[in-house]
Amino acid sequence: MKTFLFSWIVIVQLGQSARGSSLEEVFAQKRCYSETEKTPSFGFRGYRRWVLEVNAWTSQRLVSTIAGILLRECVGYSVSLNAVESALRTPQRVAKKFVAGDGDAVAARLKANEDFGYANLEVWTLGQSREQQNLLSQGRFREAGPIGYTGQSGWWVSQSWAEHAHWRVTPEFYRAYDSRRNSSQEVLRALREQSAVDCQLATVCCCGSAQSCGKNGKDGELSWCPHRVNSSLPAVLAQDPMIDAGFNEELAQSQRLGFNFALRFLGQNAFSQEASAALASGAAQVVHAWRPSVFLSRLRVQDVPILRLMLPSFETCGSHNNDASGDWACDFPVQDLRKLVSLEVELDSVAMHFFSQFNLSDRRKGGLDGMELQGAGIQDLTDWLAMRSNTTASAEDIFQAACSWVRENEADWKSWVLSRNVPMFADTLHFLYPIPTLMVVLLLAIAYLVFLENPWLWTTLSIPVARKILQKNQKRWRSELDERMRERKAASASLATPLSSTASERTPVPGVSAPSVRSGFDSLTTVSQQPLPIGVSTDPEPPLPTLGADYWKGVSDRSKESDRAQEFWREADEWVHAAEKWSSVPEEAASSADRVRFAQRTFPCFQHSREVVLQLLRSDAGTSSGKRLVVEVEVGECDGGAKAKRDFTAGTHRVELAPGQAFAELRVPVEDHKDAWQNSYWFQAQLTQVLDGEGMLAVPVKTTVLVLDENTWPCNIPDSQRQGYGISLLRYFIRADRLRQGEKWNKTMIAMIWLPVHSVVVSTLVQKILVDHVVHKLQTADSWTRTAWPYWECLILVMVQLVSLGLNRWADVVQTRNRSRTGGIRQVHRSHMMRKFMHLERAEFWEASESHWLYSMMYDVDVATGSAYFQVFVMAQSIFALVLSILLVCGLAAWSHVVRSEKSSVPSPVSIQTTWYIVGVFIMIFAGILGVWIRMKMIWVAVLARKNKESAWFRSITWVFTSWRQFHGLLSQERVALEKQVLKQNGDFVPAHRDARDTMNDTQWVTHWIQGIAYCLMLLFGTFALAEHEAYGIGVMEVGTFYALCKVYLTVGKYIGRLSHSFVDMQRAIVSLRDIAALLNQKCQNSQRREATRLASCGGMQRRYSVQEQGIRFENGVSFIRPKHNKQGVTFSDLVLRRGCMLPLGRQVHVVARNERVLRSFLGLAAEVIHPTEVLPDMTSGRIIMPAGLSLMMLPTVPIAIGIDGGVTILQQLEFTGASKELILALVEAVGLEPHREASSLGPGMGQIFSIIRALLVDPDVLCAFRPLALVPLDMQRQVAQLLCFWQGGGGLPRIAKCLGVSMPKEEAAVYRPVARTLILGNSKRDLPVISALEVHLDLDELLWTGPARETEEGPVGTTCGTPLENQNHLHLNSGATGDAARPEGCISWLARNPFVHTL
Repeated sequence: MKTFLFSWIVIVQLGQSARGSSLEEVFAQKRCYSETEKTPSFGFRGYRRWVLEVNAWTSQRLVSTIAGILLRECVGYSVSLNAVESALRTPQRVAKKFVAGDGDAVAARLKANEDFGYANLEVWTLGQSREQQNLLSQGRFREAGPIGYTGQSGWWVSQSWAEHAHWRVTPEFYRAYDSRRNSSQEVLRALREQSAVDCQLATVCCCGSAQSCGKNGKDGELSWCPHRVNSSLPAVLAQDPMIDAGFNEELAQSQRLGFNFALRFLGQNAFSQEASAALASGAAQVVHAWRPSVFLSRLRVQDVPILRLMLPSFETCGSHNNDASGDWACDFPVQDLRKLVSLEVELDSVAMHFFSQFNLSDRRKGGLDGMELQGAGIQDLTDWLAMRSNTTASAEDIFQAACSWVRENEADWKSWVLSRNVPMFADTLHFLYPIPTLMVVLLLAIAYLVFLENPWLWTTLSIPVARKILQKNQKRWRSELDERMRERKAASASLATPLSSTASERTPVPGVSAPSVRSGFDSLTTVSQQPLPIGVSTDPEPPLPTLGADYWKGVSDRSKESDRAQEFWREADEWVHAAEKWSSVPEEAASSADRVRFAQRTFPCFQHSREVVLQLLRSDAGTSSGKRLVVEVEVGECDGGAKAKRDFTAGTHRVELAPGQAFAELRVPVEDHKDAWQNSYWFQAQLTQVLDGEGMLAVPVKTTVLVLDENTWPCNIPDSQRQGYGISLLRYFIRADRLRQGEKWNKTMIAMIWLPVHSVVVSTLVQKILVDHVVHKLQTADSWTRTAWPYWECLILVMVQLVSLGLNRWADVVQTRNRSRTGGIRQVHRSHMMRKFMHLERAEFWEASESHWLYSMMYDVDVATGSAYFQVFVMAQSIFALVLSILLVCGLAAWSHVVRSEKSSVPSPVSIQTTWYIVGVFIMIFAGILGVWIRMKMIWVAVLARKNKESAWFRSITWVFTSWRQFHGLLSQERVALEKQVLKQNGDFVPAHRDARDTMNDTQWVTHWIQGIAYCLMLLFGTFALAEHEAYGIGVMEVGTFYALCKVYLTVGKYIGRLSHSFVDMQRAIVSLRDIAALLNQKCQNSQRREATRLASCGGMQRRYSVQEQGIRFENGVSFIRPKHNKQGVTFSDLVLRRGCMLPLGRQVHVVARNERVLRSFLGLAAEVIHPTEVLPDMTSGRIIMPAGLSLMMLPTVPIAIGIDGGVTILQQLEFTGASKELILALVEAVGLEPHREASSLGPGMGQIFSIIRALLVDPDVLCAFRPLALVPLDMQRQVAQLLCFWQGGGGLPRIAKCLGVSMPKEEAAVYRPVARTLILGNSKRDLPVISALEVHLDLDELLWTGPARETEEGPVGTTCGTPLENQNHLHLNSGATGDAARPEGCISWLARNPFVHTL
C-alpha cells in the first residue's frame, strides 16, 4: 500500500510539473528582491550581460539560479538562463563556439547581436572529450575554481531486496552480481525479471559509449548492451549518459568484476517514476544515481532504505575512456565539480571576483533544520526541495529554494559581491554618468578660467581684449604684400583676353592705368612707351584716360603758378640784379643795444661732473653801458632723451649780469647715474625774456646741453673684469637689465620659479596620493565597510590640480608680460645701438662698418637677450626645479621610511637603494654641468667662426636689397658676379654654421646621455624593487612611489637639459656680448668730449671760441686723416693744410680744388661735419677757430629724405626744421614742389631742390655746399641760384618769409640776428649769379701740404697744386703765424667792413 501511494503521488506531481513553466521563464519573470528592497551594487544598465547554462539535473539548476539572482539583483548584470538538453557541449559553449540547438537564450542574444559572457557553474569534468580539454589548454575559456562540493555517482539497490535471505549482504556485496559465480545466478535472474534488455533487438545500442548513440525509445529512452547477443541482460536504470560518460558502460561489461549488465537510459520523468517505484517497493533493480541530487534526497526524506553498491578500490583500476573503450574496474571516482567561464570575465573584475568566490558547501553541519536554509549546502538544498515537494522539483520550487538561500545567507555571499559605496558624482554605472559630474566640473573649470582670463589677468583669451586687438588691426589677416600680389594676379588674369573678344571685353593697353591720387597729384597716369602687343585692339574705343594739363608742367612752371610765388621771384630777381651792381657790401648800421645770448649752441659735459655750466655773453655795448641786466633762463626737456628729475634738474632760473659784466654763468645740476651706462642725451636751455634792464635777446637764445657718459657698457663694468672667460661680462649685462626692469624683473623671476611647482611638485604628489593612498584605500578596505570619503579625496585632489593649473597660468601670464624679452630688453638694446650709431661723428663711423652695426643690432642683440637675459630666468627656474626634485626624492624616501616603520615595530634605517636614488640626482646635476663647462671654449670658437662668416654674407645681402635702385645700371655679367660673390659667402657660412650647430647640439647631448643612463638605471633597479615589494612584500617601493621616481628623474633630466641649454646659450651669448660691448663702448662724439674736458678743466670761463674772430680760421697744419683700415671713402678723403686761411663771414666763399674729395673734406671741416684728426710727424698741430655761437650746416652731396615706412611727406619732414607750416607751404610752392608728396619718392633733381629748401628753412649762419646746383633741373637752376644768393646776402630766412608774405613768429622776431649769412661753395664757380661785392675765392690746392706725395684714389695729396685765381677778392692765406699780425692788410681792412664784426 505504501509503495502504491508513493507511486501515485509521483505520477500526479510529474504531471503538474510538466504543465508548469520552464526555469528560464520563471527566472525572467520573478525577482527575489524587490527594487526598493535591494539596489544592485553596480548599475550596469544592461550593457554587461551574462548567460548561465542550465542543465537537466537539479543541483546544477539550483547553483545557476542562485548565481543568476546574485548577479542580477545584487551586482547589477543583465542575466538570463540558457536551458540545454545535454551537457555534452558545455566546454564548447563556454568557449563561445555555438551551434544550432545550444539554447534559446543564446539564440536570442546572438540574434540581437549582443555581447555577453557565458558560464556553467557545475561541470563534471571527467566527461570532457579531448577537444574540450584542448580548448581549456588553449585558453579559450577560464576555470573559475571548484564549486565547493564534490560529485560522485554510484549504483543503488533497495535495502530490503539486498538483505533478502537468499542473498545476504556480504562484505563483498558487489560479488553477488558476478555473472561468473553460480551463487549470483539467482540474483541476476531476479534482476532480469524486474528490468531486462533484449540485446538482439535492432533498437538496442551496442556501440562503445551510450552518449554517442541517438535516442531510440519512448521519451528519449536509450537501451545499451555490451554486445549484440541472443539473450536478455539485467538492466541498470540510468538517466543521462553524459554524466559519468563511459564509466557505466565500462563497469557494466567489466570482466574483472564479472559484470554483464545492460543499461537503460530513461528520461528525467520516466527515470524518476520507475526508479523511485522500484526502490520504494524493494524490487530487484539496480539504479544509477549521483549526489547531490533531489532523487536521492527525496528517498532519504521519504525514509526509503537504499544501499550503494560499493565497488572495489584496486591499486590498479584500469584505464577509462569517454567512449567506454577502457577497462575501468573500480568504484565511480569522486569528481571535483568546476566552474567554467568565458573569456569576457577577464575584462570584468567584478565578474571575475564573483565567479572565483562563488561556492556552496556540501552539507551544513547538523543537517537541515526544518525549512531554514541558513548555512545550507547543496545537499541541504536538495533535501529542502524534496521536503517541499514529494515529486520532481518544479521551476518555481527551484527559484524559491535559490531565493530563500540568498536571503538567509547574505553573510556568506556578501564577500562574493563587491559593494560600491560610491557617491553619485563618481558612480560610473549611474544612468546619468558622467553628465552631472562632467557638467559641474566643466562649469567650475570654465568659471575659474573666465575669472582668471577676464577680470584678473585680462588676457587675449577674454572677449573684450580679443575684440580690441581685432578692431585695432582692422581684422586684417592678410599682409598688404599678399593682397597686392593677389590683386595683380587678378588683374593679369583679366587682361588675358583672346583675340576674338568683343569690343566690350578688350584688354586695356598695357602701361596705361586708371587715374590715381597720390602725393598731391589729382590725376596721374603712366603711359608705357612699349609697342602694343599683338592682339591688342587699336580702335579708339574705349578711349584712353585723359591726362591733366598740369601733368606736363615742369618744376619751373609750377613754381610760378601762384601770384605770391611770382611776386617772390620778382623781388628776388630785382635784389640779385641790384646786388650785381654793388661795388661794396652795404654796411649794417651799428647798434648800441644791450644784447645777451648763450656763448655756445651746445654745452657738452660729463655725467660724472654732476653739473653743467651754461655761459651767457653780453654785447660790448651792454657791458660798457654800466647798467644791470636780468634775464630768465628756462631749463627743460626736449627730444634728446633726458628726463627731468631723473637726469637733470629742470626749472626756470634768474640770471643777473651786473654793470660791466660781460659773462655770466648758470649751473644746472646733472644726475650722475653710477654703475649705469647710457647713451649721450641732451636737454635744452632757453633765454625766454629780459626781466630787468633795457637789453634784448640775441641768437643763440637756445642751447643744447649734451650729457656725455664715460661709463662702460654694460653697467660700468671695469676693464679688469673683461679679460676673462666672459662670465663677468655676462653678469654685468644681466645686472644692467635687472636694474632697468626693476619690479618687472622680480615679478618675472617669481613667476618663472613658480612654474615648475605645478609640474614637479603638485602633479607628482597628486598622482602619488591618488595611486598609493586613495586607490589603495579603496582596494584594501572591506567591501561592506568602504566609505565614500576616498572619492571625495579624489575630487579634492583634482580641484587642487585645477587650482594649481590656474596659478600656473597666472605665473605664465606674469612672466610673459613682465619679462620684456622681445618688446622690452631686445628693443631697448637695439635702440641703444641705433642711437649710438646715429650720433657718431663722421670719422667714428669708420671704426666699424655699417654692416657690423646692423648685424650686431639684429643678430647679436637677439642672441644676447634670448640666450643671456632670458636664460637667467630659465636657469633660475631649472635650478629651483632641480631643488624641488631633490626635495621631492628626499620626501618620497622619508615617506617610504615612515610607511616601512609603521609596518614594523622595529625602526628601520633608510634603505641603501633609496639613498642611491638621492645620490643619483646629485650625480646627474654635477656631471651635466661639468660636461658643458669643459666644452666652453670650443663653443666660443665655433660660434665666433659662424658669426664672422654670416656677418660678411649679411653685409653683401644688405647692400643688394637696399641698392635695388642701381640695378638698372648693372650689366648682366655684373649681376651674375654679384650673385656669385654672395653665394660664395653663403658657401663659406654654411660649413661654419654646421660646425657651430653640431657643437652646441652635441654639448647639450652630454646632459641627455647622463640623464638617459641614470633614468635607465633607475628603471632597472626601481622595477626590481617594485617587483620585490608587490610579490613578496620586501622593501617599500610602491607603485605610486615608482611612478613618482620615474617622473622626478624625467623632470631632473628635463631641467638639467634646460640648464645645459642655458649654459650653451650663454656661451653663445658671450660671443655676441663682446661685439655689442665693443660697439657700444666705442668712444663717440670725440670733439664734444674734448670740449667738455676743456670746459671742465678751465672752469667754464675760458673758451675756444673768440669774440674777436670774425671768420672761420684754419691754422697751419690742420689735418684730417682717415684710419688705415678705411682709406677708400666716398665723400671725404685725407687732407693736410700746409698753410692756414680765414673764411670770412657774411660772404659767398667759392673754394675750388682739383681733388673733389679733398674739397669735400675741407667743406666738412668748415661745417664741423668732420673734425681735425692727427697730423703728420713733421707738422705742428692745427686748429680751426670759429666765432662763438655760430650755427653750421653742410648741404648733403646726394639728396636725402626720410624713407621709413609710413611715407613721410615733404611737409612733414620740413616741419622738423622748426619753421612754421605757413612758411614751409609758401616756400615749397615757390620752388614747384608738392608738399604732400613722399619725400623719398623725389628724383635726384627735385631731391636736390628739397635739400636746399630744407637747409634754407634751418637758416644756419654758415652753409657749406659742394656743387649745390649740379643735380637741379635745368629749368630751375637759375631760380635756385637766385634763391641762394638772396638768402645769403638779402637777409636770410626772415627776408624770404617777408617776401612770401609770411610773418615770422613773434618770439623769433624779437630776437636780434645779423642780416648776412655765409655761403661756402665748392667747385661752384659759375653756378650762382656774379655778385662781386659778396664773393671771395679760394684755391685750396695752394694750401695743401707740400711734403712727400701720397698716392690716393684720385691722385696725389700733399703736393701744392693749382694757380692763382683770376677773379677779384682772392682770399689771402696765412703764412704760418696766427693772429692779426699774420694777416695781410687787405684781409684786415675787409674784416673791418664785414657787417658781422659788429654783432657783439
